[in-house]
Amino acid sequence: MLLACFSLMVACFNGHEAVVRVLREAGASWKCKDRGGSTPLHWAIDSGNPRLIQWMIDDGAEVNLVIGEAPPPVTNTAVYFVT
Repeated sequence: MLLACFSLMVACFNGHEAVVRVLREAGASWKCKDRGGSTPLHWAIDSGNPRLIQWMIDDGAEVNLVIGEAPPPVTNTAVYFVT
């Protein structure tokens, strides 16, 4: 589980949509988190790939999920869709 979460985070951060899709099909969860409380969606937002971000949201990644100290992903998502 830990390896799947780490792999998903790295793929999201690098904007690799195809890899993210494969990991999701294999059971990787949008709700996994890193030590700081960031989710895969947080990491995808950092990639700057709006197509990946939109697909993740459409696939059920929670934009308002607050885990630990990390702000909800919706805070950063708006930057890519409004500007």
